[in-house]
Amino acid sequence: MVDAATLAQWAAESQALLFVTHAAGGPLIAGKVNLVDTSGGALAMTLPDPTLTREPVVVVVTGASDATITVAGGTIDGAASGTVKKGAPAQYDAKAPDYVRCVGPGVGTGGGGTKSIFTVATNYNAEHGDFRVRNIAGTSAFNFSFCVPADFGALVGAAAVAIPDGTNASADIDLSSDYGAPGEAFDNHSESDTTSTYSLVEDELVEIDLSSVLSSLSANDYVGVMIDNNAVGFSVDYIGIVLRYTPV
Repeated sequence: MVDAATLAQWAAESQALLFVTHAAGGPLIAGKVNLVDTSGGALAMTLPDPTLTREPVVVVVTGASDATITVAGGTIDGAASGTVKKGAPAQYDAKAPDYVRCVGPGVGTGGGGTKSIFTVATNYNAEHGDFRVRNIAGTSAFNFSFCVPADFGALVGAAAVAIPDGTNASADIDLSSDYGAPGEAFDNHSESDTTSTYSLVEDELVEIDLSSVLSSLSANDYVGVMIDNNAVGFSVDYIGIVLRYTPV
């Protein structure tokens, strides 16, 4: 019969084979579950050079802060670095000599990673080629509504996507917005831009920059944007709104 001390020794040896704990920044170990203790603050960890190993690297952050991961001489999902969130596992798989793919619920994006969402215009009333569009006359206005994703970190850009029915190098289009989070006033943030002009070319897709009226955007905000063709000279076919952002 195996005594308790032997069982404890076997358990410790098995854990040592499967897990490795990091309390300071440094290299992660391939083929093991890397427990990254960030209780003393955020840590910066490095992956092994993917040209040297094809074993997956599993990371679990056990502290209160996130961990930043970089790879020697390569990228993680196309970005210079990645983030592992506290309490959820992330797995790094070498996909090429200079490329690493990261999967798992603990995965975040960093180092220049960008996400985007597209919200279509409602009440379509026309077609432009094979596009369903909302046609707005040269002196009329239209409103868009959308919700900011929960993983929104910082705004990269926002634009109304449109196809003009004419050409105007300095089209006068006015913008305004109201937005806020659940529990806030609908116009907790209210902004306008009545001075900017935009270059429109007939039948050429254009992105009309909305960032001037979305300067305080936050995750989970509900947003209303009005686009007023103040003095355009022709109708504009609006397709929708694209929001580009870096996630948390």
